[in-house]
Amino acid sequence: MFNRAELKSNAKEILRKNNTYWISFAVCLIVSLISQGVALVFSDFDTSFSSGIITNINNEQLFQYMSLFAPFIIGFFVMRIAIDIFLFLPLSAGQKRFFIKSAQGDNSFGGVFEVFKREHYLNVVKIMFFKYLYLFLWFMLYILVYSGILALIFYFKLHTILYFLCFFALIPVIIKYYSYFFIEYIVAENPQISKKAAFEQSCNMIREYRFKTFKLQLSFFGWLFLGALACGIGILFVLPYMEATMTQLYFYLKNKDNNYNFCYE
Repeated sequence: MFNRAELKSNAKEILRKNNTYWISFAVCLIVSLISQGVALVFSDFDTSFSSGIITNINNEQLFQYMSLFAPFIIGFFVMRIAIDIFLFLPLSAGQKRFFIKSAQGDNSFGGVFEVFKREHYLNVVKIMFFKYLYLFLWFMLYILVYSGILALIFYFKLHTILYFLCFFALIPVIIKYYSYFFIEYIVAENPQISKKAAFEQSCNMIREYRFKTFKLQLSFFGWLFLGALACGIGILFVLPYMEATMTQLYFYLKNKDNNYNFCYE
């Protein structure tokens, strides 16, 4: 069983060497700025466009305008989804690749963008897309079950203690979330891997360690809370530590049968 203190100690050791912490901070900052910046632009544009239509036309004209702008609106959402799939998803894998390589002694910033190389890029996109598609479908299944439980409670006037069933219905989603947890790391390290192999490897790695992984994530709550108090900016200073620690966990689970003692090469 892995030791949280050991993983964190190894992560700190890596971040202390060769200015790795500040390079890691820059990686997290730039990835966050790209992701949040593009999302904010789309959000602001969508809000301005929608409010402009609603405030400037009456109800009789609404259907006419919606019909007129329908191709534009559909194109807008298609472009947003395409950016999520072809930019944000591989960028997430690229961030994991940087932390994997930095743990191996290479903290060059360019590691983030290596997943965008032509020969493996589409494979990375495909695997990442299916990961989040499967998670989305599992979550939608939970929504259906949740809605069904609520309908039964209200229709038959059942005891409100049955609300706890809604929580239990979420358990399969949580299990799947952790089952797919290391897919980014696997794809980042092996961008040519097949989808089936990536999913199987991730599930096998974490099968007995889901709750331990959750506890490891939970151990950063105090740091994240303090970071959130600083208008959320402080969270960026915690992310390199978290990412480096989770990378150590990835190496541990990958090499757990070979006496893990990984820190820095």
